[in-house]
Amino acid sequence: MIPLRGFTRLELPAELASLAKVDAHFRSLLSAAGVAAVVSEDIVLSVNEAMNNAVDHGSRYQRDLTVTLDYRLESDRFVLLLTDPGGRTFDPGYFRELAIRKDWAIGGRGILIMHELMDELLFFFIPGRSTTVMLAKALG
Repeated sequence: MIPLRGFTRLELPAELASLAKVDAHFRSLLSAAGVAAVVSEDIVLSVNEAMNNAVDHGSRYQRDLTVTLDYRLESDRFVLLLTDPGGRTFDPGYFRELAIRKDWAIGGRGILIMHELMDELLFFFIPGRSTTVMLAKALG
């Protein structure tokens, strides 16, 4: 996969240990850039949800698979493209609505959380090859 121009790339194994690395990386990045705490928390929580979904559902904890995070932190906007090699298609709208209607004790709300916290949330599928989630948020 070719890195996107102007983006920084992280490549991590599809394992639970990568979740803590992603959390620490983006907390540090946003803090160093002086992003307001409330905006930073929205971004970090959403990135964590996307990474968790990629490791759990997309890659099914297969450590030999790689999750790719391409991100750009601009003066007024944060953009992330997170890609897992699972290529499993699904209807994000269905899971968002299901999370609103169903009272789950645990889990099942990641897409709803990302939708509510970010300004933009898009999904791109190449069936059998990859799933990419795009998250974007204004910093102001």
